[in-house]
Amino acid sequence: MRKDQEDAWVTIRHLMSDVGGISRSLGKLLERDVRHYLPMWIKGKLGFNVDKLRRVVIENVGEFDGYVEVDDWIIAVEVKATLRIRDANDFINRLARLRVIKANKRITAVLAYVNDVKETAEAIKVLRTYNVIVLRHHGEDDFEEVT
Repeated sequence: MRKDQEDAWVTIRHLMSDVGGISRSLGKLLERDVRHYLPMWIKGKLGFNVDKLRRVVIENVGEFDGYVEVDDWIIAVEVKATLRIRDANDFINRLARLRVIKANKRITAVLAYVNDVKETAEAIKVLRTYNVIVLRHHGEDDFEEVT
C-alpha cells in the first residue's frame, strides 16, 4: 500500500510539472499574439503608429511583455491569461519603478488579459485606480476595453 502511495505521488508530481510547462508555453503564445495585434488597437485608440511591441527587461524595474517608446511617450504592456489581484499589484509596482527611472517620459500602461477568475473584478478596480488601461483579449485583433 505504501509503495502504491509513493508511486501515485511521483506520478502526480510529474503531471504537475507537465501542466506547469504547458501553462508557460500557452502564456508565451498569448503574449506573442497580443504583441502582434495590440499595435492596431494602439493606433486606433491612442493615435500612435507602433510597428512592433517588444518584450523588455529593464534593470531595477522588471519585465514588460510589451514595450515601446515613441518620442516622449512610453507604452508598457502586461499580458495575463487570467487576471488576479497579485498580477495587478505586481504590474503597478513595476510601473512605479519605471516612472522613477523614466521621469521625463509620459507612460501609458496597458494590461491585456483573456480569462476571468473570481478576483478579476477586484484586480480591475485596483488597476483603474492607477489609470491602467485594462483590455480583455478575445483573440486576434479583438480587444475590449474594460472599465
